[in-house]
Amino acid sequence: MTSDEILLEIELETGVLVSEIKGRDRSATVSEARHMATWFLCEYMTSWGHRRVGKCLGGRDRSTVYGSVKMFESLYESDLVYRGAADRIDAKLKPRAADRGEGSCFAIAPPAQEISITVNVA
Repeated sequence: MTSDEILLEIELETGVLVSEIKGRDRSATVSEARHMATWFLCEYMTSWGHRRVGKCLGGRDRSTVYGSVKMFESLYESDLVYRGAADRIDAKLKPRAADRGEGSCFAIAPPAQEISITVNVA
């Protein structure tokens, strides 16, 4: 699996061009597609670090990549349309990655809930 394959699937699903995803446009539509691209690159290009993902997406900083992943997770949890688009992309990418023995074959799941533990000290 290549980064170009991932970005093309996102372009086909969202209608946002790869050049826009890699560009500087900060409109909501482009930013949401970019968050999706960031997350899928981090998940499927498992040998890449945040720096390399950022470089692939137009030279973004690793902290920007981290923030974008968090934004994707928030949108995925709260927006059913966004979740549907991400699930359709995942359904297309997962078999390709599995066939090639690459990437992370995962199921997208909402973030785990926080657990509170109380410790009593005597």
